[in-house]
Amino acid sequence: MTPSPWAHPILYNIISKAFTLANFSREDVRTLYGQHTGETGQAFEDGAVEQAMFWTDGQPWLVNALAHDVIVRQMGRDFTRPITGGHVDLAADRLKIDMNAHVGSLVPRLQEPRVKRVMVPILTGGVPDDDDASFEDKNYCLDIGLIKRQPDGSHAPANRIYGDVMVRYVGHGIPG
Repeated sequence: MTPSPWAHPILYNIISKAFTLANFSREDVRTLYGQHTGETGQAFEDGAVEQAMFWTDGQPWLVNALAHDVIVRQMGRDFTRPITGGHVDLAADRLKIDMNAHVGSLVPRLQEPRVKRVMVPILTGGVPDDDDASFEDKNYCLDIGLIKRQPDGSHAPANRIYGDVMVRYVGHGIPG
């Protein structure tokens, strides 16, 4: 009798390089959504592309998650109806609340002291003080994709979905 491979857990130590996938441009999102249109005939109206960019700033996982919610949950794979900006807005609201694997994985990070030192001032309209948020703390938040650097050198949440999630979960720890 051959023992089941599931009888004893096997732990693997997999080491790989981490990399950041660049955000999609508006044209990338239009092309991606256009592939769905080409395969199914279901159109993404211009407003849907605009709202996807508004909510995600082109973050690839979020762009795909919004489309998935609209196509599967809202439309039930009924490809005869066009996708509008309103559909994408509803998908964004659901994504912020559903706590799926991606958005849910942000919550523990948002409770880390080094993340809070950066996020609390950003979310309350201040600027992280170098005494409170070190250069390393800011770079950590940039590296894990929670924040982005603005053209003026300030920082902001990486996209509106993350910003809304951050307000909800970092806000619990804001003193006062």
